Amino acid sequence: MVAEKGFESMTIRDICKESGIKAGGFYHHFDSKDALLFDRYHRMNQYFTALYKSDLQGKDSVEGLLLLSSVFFAYLKSRVLSIMIQYNKTYVANQKAWEEKEPNACFMVICRLMEEGQKNNEIKKDFKAKDLSCFLWSLIQGATRSYCASEGTFLEESNLEYMIQVWIRSLRVEG
Repeated sequence: MVAEKGFESMTIRDICKESGIKAGGFYHHFDSKDALLFDRYHRMNQYFTALYKSDLQGKDSVEGLLLLSSVFFAYLKSRVLSIMIQYNKTYVANQKAWEEKEPNACFMVICRLMEEGQKNNEIKKDFKAKDLSCFLWSLIQGATRSYCASEGTFLEESNLEYMIQVWIRSLRVEG
């Protein structure tokens, strides 16, 4: 339905009809369509927290960052584009409030991996872990916004995913 109508054109009534629930049931869980998007944010946080615990924690930090970026972009591309576009608009508009309510897990995982990597002498210490984390997160967010703004063509037309991976590899301590 989202692909046909677009998120902005959908009504709560449309959502309820499509999912087979009554409006009261919808409003029991969500107070608006945007609350559905916060639920997506929450589920993404759960996903990346679980990824950290199962596949990244305690492993080589550079390899962890490479895997995290690959998984992030695969996750992005596997979603319905029109929902991702609306999600990103809503996320940008509500980022501060959402992150006060629930910190962004993907960014937190990046921070942990950078800190662990510097502590374990896997990642260069030319810059603070927090600064490296903010830079990488900015690259990922920028790629995400460009992906949405280009209606899904940006990542295929650019080498940004690859360039991010090259930059991550450049963080490794030599020897």
